[in-house]
Amino acid sequence: MKIQKSVVIAWLFVVAVSAIGFGQPGDGIHMGQWVLSPFMDVGGFYDSNIRQEPEGPQEDMFLDTTIGLRAGYTAFNLDGNMMGFLSSRTYVETEGEDFNVAGEMFRVKHGTREEVLLELSQSLRRVEDIDVYGAEAAVGGVSPDSVMDAVTRSRRDVNQVGLSAGRTLTDKMDMDAGYRFDSVGYDRSDLLDLHSHVAQIEVAQCLTDKTAGFVTLKGGAQGGEALSGSAEYYAAWLGFKTKGTDKMSYKAGGGVQRYHRPEDQGEETGFNFDASGTWLATDKLTVQGGARNGIQLVPMYEDNAAAFSIFWMGGTYRMAPSVVLSGNGACRVDDYLDPVPYNGAVVDRVDRGVAVRVRADYLVPARFMKVYADASYELVDSNVGDYDETRAGFGVQFQY
Repeated sequence: MKIQKSVVIAWLFVVAVSAIGFGQPGDGIHMGQWVLSPFMDVGGFYDSNIRQEPEGPQEDMFLDTTIGLRAGYTAFNLDGNMMGFLSSRTYVETEGEDFNVAGEMFRVKHGTREEVLLELSQSLRRVEDIDVYGAEAAVGGVSPDSVMDAVTRSRRDVNQVGLSAGRTLTDKMDMDAGYRFDSVGYDRSDLLDLHSHVAQIEVAQCLTDKTAGFVTLKGGAQGGEALSGSAEYYAAWLGFKTKGTDKMSYKAGGGVQRYHRPEDQGEETGFNFDASGTWLATDKLTVQGGARNGIQLVPMYEDNAAAFSIFWMGGTYRMAPSVVLSGNGACRVDDYLDPVPYNGAVVDRVDRGVAVRVRADYLVPARFMKVYADASYELVDSNVGDYDETRAGFGVQFQY
């Protein structure tokens, strides 16, 4: 509990220093063109399987404490957003499972699409278990095709850098180009560090007032510490996306991808897609969903990769100005390209996972405090070991 107390004290110090500026609690600290928002999250949870074990799962309760600071900067043709966090987890009974993690991320945009809009993104996070802030670290306008680190919850360092440029060529044509680098370094010696580079260029043409068609070309390379070479892949897509509508937005593309495996292990060619969308059904209800697939190297085996497919859907319902209900579900399939050793034999490994999460948030009248209840269930069906896990708990969030 000493770590938890240190985290709380650090957050109070951040708030005290930030309060030199101006702003009411809940509105952030305004200092010139900067807006600073210290935040804190404290939650207690029950976990039915803390190590994701197939047999004899260990259940326990834990306390998660997170402090952080968000910062925004706005000026002429320049916008920036930054965030840093420090988290600590303490289990009630189980020893040796407590951990501390931290990370930072920033994004800066400069220019306009009439000239050139540049965006630089970067994130460095040490995480364990679920990567809570991974969704905030999307970089370069390019979706990750490797090093997705969803296959393990071990302690790891995630490093991401991205750069993108966009320009309106005519009143009906846009062009965007992006590059991103991802790497994951694992703390365990039996897991392999992985990295990837990917670049893409996209040209979109308006077809109607609300719809545009686009062509995307993508190329990348994936590597690991145990490989003498890199896996290379290339993809070409055709797709459609919305433009100029408030109720619904989507982007969906698909085409062919060729994946050249390292060290002369062969080539995989197949259909590749990436789609996502948001629907503002009513003033109170928002629905989101998406799907994507690809091939990625895996950290558990040398010279092996998995073809993955992910489908997800979620929604947010504002029951009242102070009460919000939300939920999401996802399923993922990982089909390993090469057989793997298991129990003295060799098997064709396939992992099928399903995850569901529901949450209720209550914003207290003071506005700077939010109380929440959260529950999730995850099931993985695999021919090298199944497991299921349930988590449920309550927490409170503060944001100045």
